Amino acid sequence: MLTFSKLTKEQLAETDWSAQPIASALPKSEETAFAAWLDGQVIGVAALADSLSDLQPTSGILTTVFVLPQYRRQGVARMLVGLAAGAVMEQGAYFLRGSVPTTEEAAAFAEKIGFHTEADSTGFAILDLTDTKGLRQH
Repeated sequence: MLTFSKLTKEQLAETDWSAQPIASALPKSEETAFAAWLDGQVIGVAALADSLSDLQPTSGILTTVFVLPQYRRQGVARMLVGLAAGAVMEQGAYFLRGSVPTTEEAAAFAEKIGFHTEADSTGFAILDLTDTKGLRQH
């Protein structure tokens, strides 16, 4: 059964993740993280910088989104980004920023859920959390 959970800082720091196939993609313990689990294995993660951006106080920073290849295109990443978006909205943010990897698959996913490249060419994409129709399943 597929489940999702928030990983506490203690879980990130104290758990031996080496047996998890996604161990190399797990975030640092100072980040807020969410995981997708299937049969006791972490199959996807999303992480946020621990605090809102000092330069953009209405923005949360998405630092990681990764789903094992065999579980992609099934809504797992969309759900993880949705959980991250909810967490930053609880902190008073209206935007979610993150860098999008240059792969065609990652760029297509980011565009599909509503991320747009910023005009200031910082290399970041932005998701307006006041209009999250891209995060909803169609």
